[in-house]
Amino acid sequence: MSSSDPAHQDAPEDAADTYLDPSETYEEYADEEHDHDEDHPMSDDEPDEEMGADEDEEIIVDDSIQGFFLHTSPIYSVDLHDTIAATGGGDDLGYLWDITNGEMISKLEGHTDSVTSVAFSKDGVYLATAGMDGQILIWNVVERKLVVKLEAGDEILWINWHPSGPVILGGINDGTVWMWKIPSGAPMQIFSGHTGPCSAGSFSPSGKNIVTCSEDGSLISWVPQTGEVAWKQTSQGSITFIYGGMGLIVDARFDAGQLTSLAINPTSTVVAVGGTEGLVKLLNITNGNILATLGAQTGDSIETLAWATTLPILAVGSTDGRIYLYDTQSYRIRNTLSHDDAVTAIHLPVGGFELTSSSMDKSVRRWDIRTGKEIARRTGHQDGIVGGLAVSKDGKKVITGGDDTVALVWGFD
Repeated sequence: MSSSDPAHQDAPEDAADTYLDPSETYEEYADEEHDHDEDHPMSDDEPDEEMGADEDEEIIVDDSIQGFFLHTSPIYSVDLHDTIAATGGGDDLGYLWDITNGEMISKLEGHTDSVTSVAFSKDGVYLATAGMDGQILIWNVVERKLVVKLEAGDEILWINWHPSGPVILGGINDGTVWMWKIPSGAPMQIFSGHTGPCSAGSFSPSGKNIVTCSEDGSLISWVPQTGEVAWKQTSQGSITFIYGGMGLIVDARFDAGQLTSLAINPTSTVVAVGGTEGLVKLLNITNGNILATLGAQTGDSIETLAWATTLPILAVGSTDGRIYLYDTQSYRIRNTLSHDDAVTAIHLPVGGFELTSSSMDKSVRRWDIRTGKEIARRTGHQDGIVGGLAVSKDGKKVITGGDDTVALVWGFD
């Protein structure tokens, strides 16, 4: 897909060398039961004898280096580009902030319901804010002005920019997926095939594929140029479509419950998808064949997924408070990282070994994926981190959004 006219490119070419070789196995592998260490709650609580503090009172040390305090409702989404941060919250507002001095750059008004997603375009020229009001507002970051309003008619559940051009995807509560050209705002495609809310989706890193999933349990790969379904996985089986022809059910092994999250590997050859039943499926992105089922979780919902670029590792974040590091060659757990409450977001940098995570336990933590060891921990939120996290390119700054209505910036060496 080119940045000039993505709607008129040739159909996607077959992926080259697959990250997981589908010729070697399509068999599902279920991990053996994994013994987890018992949870150990954070033990910062110590009674203040001089003040007569209650023994159960929680004392939170604020490690943040910057904070943004103008939101009046929980912050549902954050993003970061260079020194500019964006936040969106339940007060129907978005903001742009300067993370070097904590100053507010712009107040982004125009939504009539909660702003649930914010995302910078890859070059940082545009910011998209998406809301429960069914609108995506596109802002020019440099000129600090609204460019265009995109109307989808129902709640926007997620947004995703094309990796190399001004094109944006939006997943809608009615099950559709929309693709718009920016800055004109012209709809390029409306993808229709899910029967339940479209819970997650993404362009592939190559920009040639679009994969989305739904609460109805279906996973669909789309042809961006035509809007057609390339293949579709449902609990009833896999349907592969020949362009302009009928689909054929060829498999009946795909059943992961309501699907909640997905991630495509760096070589754009494998998609991982997770659901409410604690399972993760790995599929060949070209034909939809199932490569593996990863099932060592406790049955708690999968909230977030991320692929490493330096090791054959898929990181899986769960509401059981753990992050599972899977070896994608053996399909076995390499390490398990433990928070004290549900994991809400994880980030793996390009070319690095340090995973950053946020949790409802109010902490931000950094881990070495080679050893599974915790490197650093930051606290300061007074409530769970519900707005996820964003990490600077050099990894030294992290921003998170909390249920406490505050966005905090953290420094890492």
